[in-house]
Amino acid sequence: MKTTSLRAYAAVGLLAAAPAALAITGSIGESNWTGSEATSNPYDVSNMKCEWYDGEGGVFEGEVLYADGTNPYYPKGLCTAPTINLSARTPYTCEASGGSDGLCPGAADMTCVDDEAFGQLCSSLTDPEDNQLLDKLLTWYECPGWTGVIENGVLAPSDIPGGCYIEPDSALLGPNLDDRSWYMPIDISKAHRGFLDGDFVFLLYAWSPNFKLNAVGRDRYELYTRRSFDGGITWTTTPDSFVASNEVSYSGSGTTTCETWRDGADSTTDSHVCTAYGAGDAEQSRNVTQHKSMRITTLDPRYSPTTGSVGEPPLDYDGWTVFEPIDPTDLRDPSRNFVVFETGDNTTVAVGEAEPLNLDYGRGEVFGDHYTVWSEIDTGVSDPVADCYPSNTYGDTAVAFAEGTGFCNEFDSLEGFPLALSEEASVTASAYGDFLYGVWGQFNVDDTGELVDADVLFRRVWWLDEYIAPDAYDNVGGSEGQNP
Repeated sequence: MKTTSLRAYAAVGLLAAAPAALAITGSIGESNWTGSEATSNPYDVSNMKCEWYDGEGGVFEGEVLYADGTNPYYPKGLCTAPTINLSARTPYTCEASGGSDGLCPGAADMTCVDDEAFGQLCSSLTDPEDNQLLDKLLTWYECPGWTGVIENGVLAPSDIPGGCYIEPDSALLGPNLDDRSWYMPIDISKAHRGFLDGDFVFLLYAWSPNFKLNAVGRDRYELYTRRSFDGGITWTTTPDSFVASNEVSYSGSGTTTCETWRDGADSTTDSHVCTAYGAGDAEQSRNVTQHKSMRITTLDPRYSPTTGSVGEPPLDYDGWTVFEPIDPTDLRDPSRNFVVFETGDNTTVAVGEAEPLNLDYGRGEVFGDHYTVWSEIDTGVSDPVADCYPSNTYGDTAVAFAEGTGFCNEFDSLEGFPLALSEEASVTASAYGDFLYGVWGQFNVDDTGELVDADVLFRRVWWLDEYIAPDAYDNVGGSEGQNP
């Protein structure tokens, strides 16, 4: 196979404006813009389609204001199509907090109308500016993607919400992807990251269900990922057939994701709900951090797609010449990517920002259907149900909820040991996805918390095909209760 050296990455925010189709190969799907690739500039705003998506795959034309150029601030018009809300949830149960009534924002105090240009618009009787009126969010779900079915869950069916659009609030709000941010003012999102690779869109963001409590360290941020395989129209697991940016077809077989609610007496008794999805199914945001204590929160996530293919260019190489790769691992595998997140001490939030603790890393396989450190799902060496942590608990009782579910969510310390305080990582990866490279700031303190030294450290992590160390899972649970 021949490849070119042309690469392009684009960062996308948590609210991803549609459409999005910038490819690592440099090509843009003509279905997402009005011009011809041979004659028009796809980056010219006047050539882009003005459309909005309803979260169920429906595409609707948005209204273009000032198309005649009368507004000097928008000389080529202003598209009013709404953005996609990738972090919105539908609340299910709430608890009174402060001066609140314990009733979740929803059908009881909300009215909604459909607007031709702006999609669904809702108004609530709850003032989002009045923190004393905000309830504590205990349980929630995300549509489309929530099925009302749990695998190995600890809750009776009557204790969990029905599938999407069955509960009154869900029937009112419909898909969360077109929710405005003020529909449910309880939660908070931050630290959004992501990349575009052809029709594949990858997002990660930190989310807490209760920003009022999180502001004083009484709730934690978890890190979530979301994916689209059609440029942002739908958000699903890997389809059973997907042609990636390298023009190779990849196949998904489904995955399992688990969520932790806030309905227990403390974090040790909160409910864990795991949902199994088939290939190409609409999928909720995936919680990859799975923190087990309110003391631990998420800070400064990082990511890296695989980089461009490597080859042996000719002597007159000018940066655009087609060349032959010199080794199979020099070919880019776009189905792999890497996630690194920083954990923080949530007990320090009341007096400032959470103090950094550790950096954890994992490799996304099958476009993020699974996250691995030792297991190897995409080559068939490991089975997500039988081999991957925490679906195989390896004796870790704290993750018994995931046993046998197929939830493959392995992360480990990038520092190599858990006692150093580390932050602000910068990461990149090899073309094949067998190497992760990381640089970060690391601080060592003594028993009294006083600084001993501070350094910038580098580490290269190498995934060897078909190799799993005999002691790979001896440290399940780790210092923060998650690492394999």
